[in-house]
Amino acid sequence: MKKIVFNITLAATLSLAALPSNAAIVEHGSYFTDTTDNLDWLNNTPLAGQSYNSVLSGFGGYTAAGWRIATTSELTSLVGNYVMPFAATSYPWTTSSDAPGTYDSAYSLIELLGINVAFGSPPDPRSTLGRYRTDLTGISTQGVYDDGDSSMVGVFNLSAYTYPGTTTRPTALVQISPDSNYPDDFHGQNVSVMLVRTTAVTTAVPEPETYTMLLAGLGLIGFMVRRRKNMLGDYRAE
Repeated sequence: MKKIVFNITLAATLSLAALPSNAAIVEHGSYFTDTTDNLDWLNNTPLAGQSYNSVLSGFGGYTAAGWRIATTSELTSLVGNYVMPFAATSYPWTTSSDAPGTYDSAYSLIELLGINVAFGSPPDPRSTLGRYRTDLTGISTQGVYDDGDSSMVGVFNLSAYTYPGTTTRPTALVQISPDSNYPDDFHGQNVSVMLVRTTAVTTAVPEPETYTMLLAGLGLIGFMVRRRKNMLGDYRAE
């Protein structure tokens, strides 16, 4: 009987352990939350073809809703948290890696940020917005951001690509270029604008099903304990 009670207790404990925890990234459909830095990142697909200036001028109502243009440090932190450390300190401001898991992490983050190029090769590492290599296949997200220059914008690119027909391992590439020489009104068909906002602080409230599972587990434990006591009482009475 002790074994039965133990098994029920364990089941109740495991049900609690399986409850959602504070994940590093929480998806919300059109945006996701980076809980490490407490920032919401907008999926930039609707902003393709827009410029830094057009967003600040009210395009889409994003700034009125609390969104702002991301900074160099915020993009560097996002990539460092979930893909790989960004270590480039000079032109062409790129960091790449084929370490296990890096490609998958980059691919997932690109899907969340918004895929700007999904039908061919990602940009040549030498130029985010220029030539395309024909020996690669993959996806990328790219957009302008606030690099602190009053008249120029920075350019961000995150790519995940493979080398078909070769043994070269899948690779992730990051480009965060604060000295891109692109003006604030620059825009392109496959270029978006990177928007963030500070995450609203909320208190997590357990789902109703959570309470139901917990109460059911505790009820079963109580029932089995009482039953065990009754059985011991009957045995002693005999």
